Amino acid sequence: MGIEMRNLTKRLGGETVIEGVDLSVRMGEILFVVGESGAGKSVLMRHVIGLHKPDWGSVYVDGERVDSLPEKKLYTVRERCGFVFQHPALLDFLSLEGNVAMPLRRRRGMGGTQAAEEARLWLRRVGIVDEGSRFPDEVGAGVKKRASIARVLALQPRYVVYDEPTTGLDPVSARRIDALIKRHAEEQDVSTIVVSHDLRSLAIAHRVAFLHRGRLRATGTLDELRASSDPVVRRFLLGGNPQSTEALATQDDDICYSYRRE
Repeated sequence: MGIEMRNLTKRLGGETVIEGVDLSVRMGEILFVVGESGAGKSVLMRHVIGLHKPDWGSVYVDGERVDSLPEKKLYTVRERCGFVFQHPALLDFLSLEGNVAMPLRRRRGMGGTQAAEEARLWLRRVGIVDEGSRFPDEVGAGVKKRASIARVLALQPRYVVYDEPTTGLDPVSARRIDALIKRHAEEQDVSTIVVSHDLRSLAIAHRVAFLHRGRLRATGTLDELRASSDPVVRRFLLGGNPQSTEALATQDDDICYSYRRE
């Protein structure tokens, strides 16, 4: 049934961060939420799993209103909604395999051997199975990011929210993350929300929501936003360079090809 936010408004520190946002996420689609720093993107998405409660408005997951649920009942929502945070937050005292296996033991009740086998399967799917025995401080940022994604995807959520998944990564690692997000969404038929300011990543989006000063300024396909006459949308999306997004619409196949070569 999807995720739906209705007239969502949130104040933090006496300031309105989100105001009157109506946004839905369709089943099986990849929705990007973009905007300048401080636009309220991450705050908006944290309402989905109850990390923030709206001051006004409502949030629905599969038709169930979640913003009024008590903390204990939010666990069932969080099992359906995986959240990949901007910082990997891996446990330093566990290997990458151990980081992926731990929630499988705790939340799925798997034994040690089964959890380890499942963890290796997901590390293989994100392309880093050979790094599984290494510890977080022994690998680079791109590998850490993929391990953190594997940890979430291993629980097989119905929805996945990625918060700035390519921030701090080199261009090659960033495009690998894009390819991973796209491939998982297509193969597992999950609904995906990506909070990002990386314009190159928009090549994998089915739909883009542009947030400006806490308000939803525009929603549509990448082509629709590129054709917008709204000067605020154009200034953000084009970045002052009319050619800056010309390659985005055709970049998709290149992204997927680079992933297959991995």
